[in-house]
Amino acid sequence: MVMVTQRKPNDDLYHSLLAAKDGDIEQLPFTLTRIGDCEAPSIIAAAVYSGHRYARELDEVIDIDEPLKHDRVDVGNDINR
Repeated sequence: MVMVTQRKPNDDLYHSLLAAKDGDIEQLPFTLTRIGDCEAPSIIAAAVYSGHRYARELDEVIDIDEPLKHDRVDVGNDINR
């Protein structure tokens, strides 16, 4: 389910599901995570990226202390010189 909201997070469904087990997320028979507009409303592209990122990181061990990995392209060097 994708919920598109305004600037205020709409996480009522998240909290309702969590309340079913007295707030203990470990007791749920499924994974419950807030992503996209439920966590922090933004533009549609950010919500789509949030879903894409969640799918890529599903079942992966995430080290929050590891720095952001990204490609670096050096456009200043010419390898033919």
